[in-house]
Amino acid sequence: MSWKVLIVISIVVLEILTISLLWKPTLPLTVNIVRVYDVGDVGYWDVVCLNVTNHGNSPVYPIFLLNSGSEKRWVVSSQIMAYAPYNSTLPVIPPHSSLLINISSPSPLYFISPFTRVFVQVYSGYNFVNSPVYVTPNTTRPPVINPDFSVLYYSGKYNETLPWDWYIELTPGTKLSYHNGVVVNGTAILYQPVFGNVTVIGYNISYTLSDDVLYIYVHNGYVRGVVIGS
Repeated sequence: MSWKVLIVISIVVLEILTISLLWKPTLPLTVNIVRVYDVGDVGYWDVVCLNVTNHGNSPVYPIFLLNSGSEKRWVVSSQIMAYAPYNSTLPVIPPHSSLLINISSPSPLYFISPFTRVFVQVYSGYNFVNSPVYVTPNTTRPPVINPDFSVLYYSGKYNETLPWDWYIELTPGTKLSYHNGVVVNGTAILYQPVFGNVTVIGYNISYTLSDDVLYIYVHNGYVRGVVIGS
């Protein structure tokens, strides 16, 4: 083997080692997905719980990126949250300590299906570390999701708190409030796919089931909830 070939091989090996060093995780953290939650009993996963351990001698101010096939930024909090708050304070990982960190879906439009491979990247400046890949377990979608409107989230579209997993249309000026159900001051249509016959309990409402989609029309009234069966 000539000296020219040896030089070329040495350069290639050096480049590979350099790239490996550049992409080697450099944060003194251990990050593991310990559990996923179905907070709204919706049949898919909307909160990812992490155990983050800082092995270093300085606090770490991390940024979390959930890799699950969705490019939407989820919400980081020390609480299990069924909705995105108006603002959220990012956690600090003290030296030589562990924290449970929850990453919550910002709305019902973003969720993780059963049997999805997910992992979390944690950044601080140019440093990063990845969690091991976690496969979400199976779960079964209930006949009606959020039937009593008890799980809420904040909607930027309407500047309102809306019921989780219900599609909703509001006429201009309509306001919603919640007390043992959803109270509508104005006119609203709520709908979602359902399985089986249902009965809707409320006042000043009408509802219909068409092609396995339940539509609820409310005008200056309230909806207490939806029950299975006619």
